Amino acid sequence: MYMRNKPIKFGYKLWILASSQGYPFNIQVYVGKEAATTDKIPFGTRVVLDLIECVENCRRQRLYVDNFFNSLKSLEEMRKKEFRLSGTVRENRLQKCPLQDSTVLAKKERGASDYIITKDISVVK
Repeated sequence: MYMRNKPIKFGYKLWILASSQGYPFNIQVYVGKEAATTDKIPFGTRVVLDLIECVENCRRQRLYVDNFFNSLKSLEEMRKKEFRLSGTVRENRLQKCPLQDSTVLAKKERGASDYIITKDISVVK
């Protein structure tokens, strides 16, 4: 795979579900773009859903993902499967979540935040 912004431009891309100690539970090799699907689940969410198939007792597990894999759709899907998911979310993946604009928050004092809490999901900006 060609990775434009990396120091080593060519290599393999692996998706790994690992413990907090680094022990890998599930590994997938990325083999390129998938065929179009009709379920409208984002790619990062599909990767996480595929990786967690090996987890048996999901109520006891917490997942931490970076912003490539996370979105409001991911949070909803993980909640349906009774996983606890935490991580950063890219601003364009908040799907019109009614939070203050970043420019408004930047003009406020340091440490200012905005949040929305529902029964199942908390989003803090």
